[in-house]
Amino acid sequence: FFLSSGEQGKLHGAVTTSAIARELQKQGISLEKHQIQLEGPLSQLGEYPVPVRLHPEVKAAVKVLLSKA
Repeated sequence: FFLSSGEQGKLHGAVTTSAIARELQKQGISLEKHQIQLEGPLSQLGEYPVPVRLHPEVKAAVKVLLSKA
């Protein structure tokens, strides 16, 4: 994601499970937002491992990188 942020790296808004699902869809990865196990919206620039539930017994993680545009 390329986002606008303030001086301290705080985002103007936040990245939610819906936004992550849309971005993954653009990259050819089909996940529903309820499969993304984000504890809360991401609101700081940085790199985050985000757990995803592919099946009740199968979990994985995607790396979400939030950087300035």
